[in-house]
Amino acid sequence: MSETPTGPAMSGPSASSDWKEIKFIRQFVALTKKNLILAWRNKLSTFLQLFASFFFVLAVFVVDAGLRANTANETRFQNLRNPDAEKISNIPECRIRGQNSDCISIAYAFDSSISNPNTAAVQSILNKLAQNNDPTIPSSKIKSFENELKMDEWLLANPESAEAAVIFFADTSMPNSIEFVIQHNSTVISTRGQFDDTTFKTIMPLQNVLHREIARYQAGNPSSFTWDVSMFEFPHPALQTFSTVGTIGPLFFFAALLFSFVVQISALVAERELKLRQAMKTMGLLDSVYWASWAVWSIGLNLFSSLFLCLFGMIFQFNLFLKNDFLTFFFFFFLFQCSMSAVAFLISTFVRSTTTATSIGFIFFVVFFIFWFVVGLFGFPYGILLQTAPFKPRWWQAVFSFIPPNLLTKGLSDLGQLSATDEDKGLRWADRWSYCTAEFKCDPGYSIGKLMDWMIGLFFLYFTLALYFDNVLPDPQGSKKHPLYFLMPSYWGFDSRKVGDAQKPVVIEPSTDEDVISEEQAVQARQASSGQPGSSDVKAIEVRNLISRFITPKFLGMGVKREFIAVKGPWYSVEKKQLFALLGPNGAGKTTTINMLTGVLPASEGDARVLGHSIRTSQGMDEIRKRIGVCPQFDILWDMLTAKEHLQLFGRIRGIPAHVIDAEADKRLSQVKLTDSANVVSSAFSGGMKRRLSVSIALMGDPEVVFLDEPTTGMDPISRRHVWDIIEDAKQGRAVVLTTHSMEEADILGDRIAIMARGRLRCLGSSIRLKSRFGAGFRVSISASGQAADNVINFFQSNLGVQPDEQTAAYVHFVIPLSKESSMPAFFDSLRSQQAALGIADVQLGLCTLEDVFLNIARTAEMESAQAEGKTVTASFEGQDILVPLGAEQVQFEGSVLKVRWGQDEEGNLTVSEIKRA
Repeated sequence: MSETPTGPAMSGPSASSDWKEIKFIRQFVALTKKNLILAWRNKLSTFLQLFASFFFVLAVFVVDAGLRANTANETRFQNLRNPDAEKISNIPECRIRGQNSDCISIAYAFDSSISNPNTAAVQSILNKLAQNNDPTIPSSKIKSFENELKMDEWLLANPESAEAAVIFFADTSMPNSIEFVIQHNSTVISTRGQFDDTTFKTIMPLQNVLHREIARYQAGNPSSFTWDVSMFEFPHPALQTFSTVGTIGPLFFFAALLFSFVVQISALVAERELKLRQAMKTMGLLDSVYWASWAVWSIGLNLFSSLFLCLFGMIFQFNLFLKNDFLTFFFFFFLFQCSMSAVAFLISTFVRSTTTATSIGFIFFVVFFIFWFVVGLFGFPYGILLQTAPFKPRWWQAVFSFIPPNLLTKGLSDLGQLSATDEDKGLRWADRWSYCTAEFKCDPGYSIGKLMDWMIGLFFLYFTLALYFDNVLPDPQGSKKHPLYFLMPSYWGFDSRKVGDAQKPVVIEPSTDEDVISEEQAVQARQASSGQPGSSDVKAIEVRNLISRFITPKFLGMGVKREFIAVKGPWYSVEKKQLFALLGPNGAGKTTTINMLTGVLPASEGDARVLGHSIRTSQGMDEIRKRIGVCPQFDILWDMLTAKEHLQLFGRIRGIPAHVIDAEADKRLSQVKLTDSANVVSSAFSGGMKRRLSVSIALMGDPEVVFLDEPTTGMDPISRRHVWDIIEDAKQGRAVVLTTHSMEEADILGDRIAIMARGRLRCLGSSIRLKSRFGAGFRVSISASGQAADNVINFFQSNLGVQPDEQTAAYVHFVIPLSKESSMPAFFDSLRSQQAALGIADVQLGLCTLEDVFLNIARTAEMESAQAEGKTVTASFEGQDILVPLGAEQVQFEGSVLKVRWGQDEEGNLTVSEIKRA
């Protein structure tokens, strides 16, 4: 929204030179205090924003601990400088695999090419092997076969039934030559997450003991013969392990930060959805202050949230947090969160409900989960996939980099790789650009330092887009700016050109009421010679052909473009120290008029001057907001702020000095009898208490013009009377514009009353003037029943020629036209003399009420509209349905003339109340 650059605000009784009273700083501090209070009251939400990372870091720790435990005993994941020799063990016990209930340790046979197998030698060797093994191998665990072909058939028929098999090459013709071939079961066995290596577990022990027993056999089995074989690995560095934090950390950390992301979107959308921002703006809040306060608040939360995330990572002893420089990963997380806050700002400009905002937050997480697979697990598009490739997909890298979570994944992957093993030293802050080389399989264009630059750029990009779309997209009232508003000099305060869109002139229905026409002529005459703002002849409000048009555009270029004119160019003025009551049925244009006068809605055409300032210029609207108070139609309050905190907030936005704000708030609370509830949050208030608080907010700072849109709705009679007294006192020093559906309220408080219907000003004047011009006359109520009621009806018919307006079981009501006023003294003298004979128990006489005037005006407007549109309604007469033109007083039916009497339902629509023959 546009605003005029201003200097220090002139607040309260005098201008303050204190820097705290500069308008921007004053409003910024007020909004920051509001955010702090709401954060403190919404403890669970604040706790999750700051400390949700603990639970997700804990989850990463559990996953990482499980993976490390799985590889803890594997030397390939350890640095070996002086490895210890490991003695080759004996043959392990046969381990059951698959569904078999038993298995054998060794199956053996002679090769089929051996014609004279040396069975005795082999049997002796195997017997010694079984005896000398630890543990001893029972004979049932050693199985012999005729030849290797028979053995293969058995192994094929009995899978997973043998630990190993040996094929011997031993012929009696060559007693000193015993050769063998080992076959082994390659199916690995997992024990508590550890997978056995069959080479070291089975093959090498079997080969070792066979060689030993063959050697002993050849040496004649001496008891002194020993055989010990050991092995050790080559010294080697640790194999780079799977980095839990670097690989799955982005997913968990983003989930932790998602709470803050969703809360930020929801808070921004809630202030728009509940019209809280609109209320602050009508009090003079600058758009720059609003967005600056949210930006600084989010940055502050991000700062602490990132700090706690880093501390939790260090507490859980992750290498990524211990080996890399603190500044490196802290600023990386912090800048990521700031870029996500800017994304939240941008999304909030498109969303209209908090429910949708929450859903979008989780949808965003699902989308990121998909990108995490692409970037985190497959390395696309940041890794150098093929260094010999003729091109590198740089445009894909740029596209992916516009999504902040992709930058998080890439950065954490690098930090994880740089701190994965004991030999890795991590990344120093000074090396955040230089570490990324082709040798490291890293594109130098996307180092940690470059990723931070990207995040800073994305913050400003998305924040700027949020500001732009906030202006050009329709607000809750449908108001928006031109797509190139920032190029218009009026936006920057260099001239006073009108800021509305150019639209075709609207043909307005000409006024027919003499008082309305007289008011139009008076305002038009003053328009050319009106004084400047601040001069003594300036009216409090002057409405000049004010028009509000709502257009429903075609959908995808199809359908009909519809136009609805809510306010049809009224002309009138409101004096200072006067209460102007604006009445009308629902949809008459009352609230729309107030919204245009307070800057909530832009005027389609025409203009209005408030204290001499035009509502069609940004400078004028800024001046108007400093000097008006508004009580909107619906309560616009924060559930978790107290009554006094509301007054303090709006008072500081308006410009009341800090040293008097508490006294002013206490004064207003006392006026509306809310002193005892000053420190109670508004969510605990009844509807009437909320309306009283809204009235007190409108009166904060003694504004010169106050708009009260149905201020007493929902109040009990005692509270209503009290608020009437407040309004009566308030109008002594200011102009008050009041809309209400209570005719009694308008009659008591209104100095001048205007009635609108279907967007047009229908009448204008004092209560007495309206009653005398538009009232039906005098209302007489006679208490009579049965035959007495018939006598009374005949008496009125014969003497005044009037019929009953309404008849009940106890009363007969008549309306005597003003034209018969001269006959009334003689008539009532005659009525009094015959009261007993007629059976009259009571007589009541009164002038018609303002409600009668209101209904008469509304009915007339409805009839005019219905007749212009040719509407009809169905009525029943003597058991038959007939079509009656809406508003017609007579209709033809089967050669007869029927007289139609019209009424209105609760919504103001015309209905046939009676139809009879004329």
